[in-house]
Amino acid sequence: MGVIGMLAGKVKRIGTVAAVVAAAAAGVVVSAGPAAAATPLCSKVVTVTGVGAKVIVPASSGGSLNCLIGRGLVANETIVRQLQHTLVRCYTNMRMPSPYTGERVGDIAVDGDFGPRTEAAVKAVQAGAGVTVDGIYGSETRNRMRFRVAGDNSCARLA
Repeated sequence: MGVIGMLAGKVKRIGTVAAVVAAAAAGVVVSAGPAAAATPLCSKVVTVTGVGAKVIVPASSGGSLNCLIGRGLVANETIVRQLQHTLVRCYTNMRMPSPYTGERVGDIAVDGDFGPRTEAAVKAVQAGAGVTVDGIYGSETRNRMRFRVAGDNSCARLA
């Protein structure tokens, strides 16, 4: 391959990287497969009717409940803080996985930082709910977890 061919390949890779970075900055998760649709990041909370109660649930900027929160997938501190409030209130006594086995989900800080303890708390909830344990809040986790009920201290499922 000549110098021009090598340069063209590098320019193409740089363009692809720039497109991925731009999409991430816009709050869109880019999937590797062409058939998989991109899932937006959760960037706000909405109150929706769940099982017998109005619950506070993460949503995308467009209002879709099909959104993601995780390490490196965080739109803003406010949404992380809301998820942390839900984890602490609804899963207070659930034990955390390794390396935090001496801690409970209720022990995590509500600080807006989706760090390793918040990720571990999500993993604990996922394990308890019988869904894929990856530490990322997404549709599978949403469908099986409990959320804070608007206006009181109880928790209820969305569906």
